[in-house]
This record gives sequence, structure tokens and C-alpha cells, in this order.
Amino acid sequence: MKDILKENFFMKKFLTLTITIFLLFSLAFPGTPTPLKAKVTLKESKIVNVSVDPRIELLSAVQLLSDYPLLTQSDFQYKREMINYFSPFKSHPAVTKFIEMSKRDFNYEAPPTAMLFLSNPPELKIVTSFTDYIIGRAGGKENLESFIEALRDFAIKSNFMDFFNAHKDFYAILIKDTETKLGNYKDVAVLESFYGISKNSYNIILTPISADGYGPRIEIEPSKFDIYAIIGAGYIKDNKPIYSPEPLRRLVWHEFSHSFVNPITEKYRNEVNKYSKLFLPIKDIMERYAYGEWETCVNEHIIRAVVAKFNEKVIGQDADGVIGQVVGQLVAEKMLSYEVEIGFVYIRGIYELLNVYENNRDKYPTFEDFYPEILNYFSEISKSPSLPMDLDFNFLPTEFTEKKVELTWRDTSDDEEGFKIYKKSDNEEEFKLIATLKENTKSFEDTTIEFGKTYIYRVSSFNENGENFAPEDVTVDMHDSIPPIIYCSCNLLSEVFEKTLYISGYAIDNGISGIKDSSIYINGKKIRLSEDSSFNETITLNKGMNKISIEVEDNAGNKTKKEYYIKYTKRIVFTLQIGNKTMYVNYAPQELDVPPQIIEGRTYLPIRWIAEPLGAQVGWDPNEKKVTVILGSTTIELWINKPQAKVNGVNTPIDSTNPKVVPEIINSRTMLPLSFVTESLGCDVQWDETTKTITITYPKS
Repeated sequence: MKDILKENFFMKKFLTLTITIFLLFSLAFPGTPTPLKAKVTLKESKIVNVSVDPRIELLSAVQLLSDYPLLTQSDFQYKREMINYFSPFKSHPAVTKFIEMSKRDFNYEAPPTAMLFLSNPPELKIVTSFTDYIIGRAGGKENLESFIEALRDFAIKSNFMDFFNAHKDFYAILIKDTETKLGNYKDVAVLESFYGISKNSYNIILTPISADGYGPRIEIEPSKFDIYAIIGAGYIKDNKPIYSPEPLRRLVWHEFSHSFVNPITEKYRNEVNKYSKLFLPIKDIMERYAYGEWETCVNEHIIRAVVAKFNEKVIGQDADGVIGQVVGQLVAEKMLSYEVEIGFVYIRGIYELLNVYENNRDKYPTFEDFYPEILNYFSEISKSPSLPMDLDFNFLPTEFTEKKVELTWRDTSDDEEGFKIYKKSDNEEEFKLIATLKENTKSFEDTTIEFGKTYIYRVSSFNENGENFAPEDVTVDMHDSIPPIIYCSCNLLSEVFEKTLYISGYAIDNGISGIKDSSIYINGKKIRLSEDSSFNETITLNKGMNKISIEVEDNAGNKTKKEYYIKYTKRIVFTLQIGNKTMYVNYAPQELDVPPQIIEGRTYLPIRWIAEPLGAQVGWDPNEKKVTVILGSTTIELWINKPQAKVNGVNTPIDSTNPKVVPEIINSRTMLPLSFVTESLGCDVQWDETTKTITITYPKS
């Protein structure tokens, strides 16, 4: 099925298989419509046909026009060409009829299986009588024959075979690629050897636009069957469907196995259904795969176990000695774990029984002879209460010394006496029973755990007849090597102008141990975290460079430290108003002896009132009538009644648009153009025309 195509068990990590392939390959494109196929003769004189079948492609075209959900969602050239060619027939009765039937029960394997009872299009004659099963899935014989008649009409009016023959080169590439990847087709020998019987023929049908896989069989004569593996591509690459080698081989094994296993299960149907109680815990999961009956679920369990066994055997045979056996076992184990994970919870028990089968083939010549042993297995486990499902765990929030793990599961049984909890640590070989719980319990808390260890838990339901374990154990790793994360939500700039720094953020532990003491340290001061793991702190900065260190440690000893270097520069803001003797320095009032004045459209003021709060030096040379202002690395020289000044020795016009803007002496006070001087010192100057207010900020932001 399609989920098998998704499997990847990394076998190439363990060894490289060298396979010598001897293939007899022939392609036939006769004038009469026949499937494209490659034939390979086996030692047992079996023939495997790999084909792109016109009957299935005709069905695919109708399904594509009906927006059938089980087709590939990938976009590639062949699919686009099929849409373009057949889109004029989207309203054809074959399409509308299929939409109607597929919404009922004519879906999944039923439509392609029905096509195999017919001759090739456009005739679509009934070559083999339909089975009662297919007739039932189609909603009755009349309904099925009506659909086939519509298909004939669709094939004729659309000239379907013209489309099919036009793509024979494309089909040949797919066949050749598949043939190469399947190697020498010893897989069929594996099948017949394992099941102890043979079939008339083995047929692989490639369906380029299908996303699923099926394994039907057709009885051409009494007890003589042609069996099929109808398979969709794993993925699309370079506009071509790709069938990956290992998933392809597993898929072929899977679909061919249906023709061996399903008839046996059908023969024992009444006995199988005695144990349908086992279906209840996994019913919802199985229905998602369209396995809505216990009988179907049994077939899937058996076949998936068989495919895992085939992988173990074939890989072990392909490699030499112990390495091959080990790799085969590893691959099989990965497959079994995957199957249990997706819901096939009884597969391990069946897999173990297959060892009994293979080791006693003199007693069980065929798989049908052994099948009652599988029924005995179902009989035994059905006596015990249904197994717990969805076993999981959570860490409960506690202090470091009282760490708790909560186990949870789904109670699927109504006849258990209770549940048992088993546990072992990574240095113990055996599980120990640590708790026995009453019926209907769905959780358990364990406080007897330590950091630095790994624990494995196992949960079972039990009654007087025995116990059934949850399909998977749960592993709780108490090793914590992940350091906490410090996230500062405030913007820590490299330079600030406020003496007080507000820091906020979060300290989060991505591990399992939690933040130690629920606290962090900022510059050595312990800060308690809030319930949401946030922190807030106010720091008073010193002038110049400040180092801010934030540290956090979790209960496992993992530490995180962040350091920030922040320069604090004292900011001074002057606010002056024309004609007003009150000046504000950092919002504190200060009285001037001379108010700011406007001369030649510029603001003038005795510069000492600005320079001294900035820490600048102001000098006066009476001989040159020169004012010198020095602040840091900046030196400004101005001369009374001269429009030129010097800034760091460079001649600079005081006002390039008005040469009348010059330093002046008014009422024995030296008045300088305010904007020129302050901007040259590195201040920001803002003017409010409405209020005639000047705001000077040092340094600039």
C-alpha cells in the first residue's frame, strides 16, 4: 500500500549489495491493443510481466477527470497531457457514473480489479466472470455492466488507444527502469518457497498517476490464478514517476502476498471473526487506511510480518555470513517498529510465529497448513483484556528534588481487572513491576526517577486469563545536556543616554530539568523568574562603558551566559525661548542674565550659558577679539564682526546664506550665533516657530 512506499530503512548504511542481473527483456507494441510488458524467465520457468496496462490507464483517465482523491497530487508532464487530451470528456457518463459509484463502495482496489476481468479497450469484453465480491462493491451486476458500457463509449469517442500508443516510449522507459531496479526477480521464488504453492502468472502493472498499490488475483480456470501487483510511483523526478528499488521490492512482495494470504483468511473467516474483539483498540486507526473490517486487518498484519521476514532473509542471503544476518535482523526490526507505530500492534507476535513456521516446514508444507497457529495466537491474546493504546508520558512541573513523570494511555478494554506498570533503567536488564492499578485507570505518576538516567516503561492490562501489553514501550531520557535560553525582550543598545537601564526578558529551559531555583543572575544579583519565566530588573549605569552580565543555570548544571557592553553618555537638553530669561537644563530652570535674541534671523546668546553645562572651555582674546570654544576634540574660533570662523583649523562660514550673521558685543556681552556653535560641537538643534522655542540636545541621538 502507499504507506509502504514511504518507508526508508536505511539498508545502504549497513552494506552494499552487488547483484548480477540476467534479464530477458522484450517489449511488444503490436497493432492490436496489448499491454506494454517486459518478460523475465526464472529458474522455475515463471514469467513476471511488467507492464503499463491500457485497461488501467483508461480507468486512470476517468478517475483523473472525476477528481478521484487516490491519484497522485504531483504535477508532471504525463499527467498534464492526460488532462489536456481527455478534458473535453469531463462530463461523459463514464466520469459521472464513476463519481457516483466511488462515493459508495467502488473505490480503492475494486475499480482496478474489475478492469482485469475485461479485454483491452476499446472492446472491453468480459473475459472472466466477475466475482460476487466485485459485483457487491460495484453496487450490483447491472450497475457494474452499466459502468463498463460507459467506459467502452468513452474509449471509442476519446480515441483512447491513440493516446496510449502515443506514449509507448514513455511507458517503455518506466518498464525498463522498474525491471532494472527489481534485479533478477528472485522475489517470486521467495514468495513461492515461503507460501509453499505457486500461481499461474505474476504481473506488475505500473500506474503512473496512481498514489496507491493493490494486489488482486484473477481466477482464469478453477484453482488457477493470475496475480497482480498494481503499483503507483513513490515520487516524481524529472517528469518521470520513480519506483525506488527497496520500497518497490517490498511493495511487490506485499501486493503479491495478498493473493496467497487473503484466500486462506477467507476460508477461515468464521474462526477469524471470533477474535474481532482485537479489532476494537485499533479500529479508528485501521479505518483511516480503509481497513474497516477485522478480516482485512488480519490480512494486513500477516502480510506486513511476512514482508519483514522476506527482508531479513533476502538481505541475509545477499551478504556474507554474520554481517548479512545482523543487517537483515536490523532491517526487519526497523520495519516492525514502524508497523507498530502506525497501528499494526499484533505484528510482532505474528512475526515470531513465522520463525516457527520456517523451522518446521516438514510439519507445515504450506502457509495454509500453518494458518491455524496464527488463529491460536489470536485466540490466546483475545482471552486477556484489550491492550492499552497510545502510551505516552509528560514531565510534571515540580521542584528539582521531586521530579515526576506521568504515564498516560488509552483504556480500550471493558474486562480488565487493572493495569500493571513495569520499569527498568538503562543499567538494568530486567523490567520490574513497580505498580498495580485498579480497572479503568488511565495514568500513573512516577517520582522515583533521577537525572542522568534513562528509564523504559511498559504498561499492561490484565485479568485472570493473562495480560496484554501496550504495543510499544515508552522511553524517558533524563539526560539533560541542553542549556537554557536567555532572551532579552528589551533593546540593549551599544550606547544610551539615560542613567537608568531597564532590562526585561525570558529565561527558558529547553531541556527537562528546569531552571535552577527559578532564578537568573544579572551582574551577580539573583533575580527571581515570574511564573511565565520572565524577568525584569533596573540597573543604574556609570558614565562610560558598562558591562551587563546575565547568567542562568538549569538543574542539570547546564549554564548560559550573555554579556552586553553598553556605553552611557550623559545627555543634556537645553530649552530656551526668545526673550525669556528662564532656560531649562534637563528640565531644571536656570535664570539667564541676557535672554536669547534674534539678530539677522538667527538666535544669539552668550555662549557660556551653553558651553559650561556641556563641560566646554570658553576663551577670550581681547587683542584679536576672538572667542575660542573647546569641547573634546572640537575647537571653534570666532572673531567679532567676522562672518568666517574656524572649526578644527578649517575656515568655515558662520552662515553661508547671510554674511551679516557674525559674533557681536551687545551691552558688553559677547553674543554668538547659537545654532552654528552648538551644531559644530555635536548638538542637535530644533526650532519651534509657534512658541519661538529652541531645543538643544547633546549629544545627538
